[in-house]
Amino acid sequence: MIIDLFINGKKIQAETAPDQMLIDFLRGLGYKSMKRGCDTGNCGLCTVWMDEKPVLSCSVPAARAAGATLGDGPDSGKARVIV
Repeated sequence: MIIDLFINGKKIQAETAPDQMLIDFLRGLGYKSMKRGCDTGNCGLCTVWMDEKPVLSCSVPAARAAGATLGDGPDSGKARVIV
């Protein structure tokens, strides 16, 4: 499936599998700074901001990010998904 989303203010359109996790989707787009820790959603190492809320990217299907904005934390303007 093709999803549209914004990463660090840039519109992205990319393909994802229905079972692909957000962390793998982002790493596949070249965002290698995304860290994988426990892979169970317990450690928080994979946390990203999605629509101004923190989410654990190892526990969220990439398809849920369709239409979302990733990277900017609330009121910060500095939190980014780093390449």
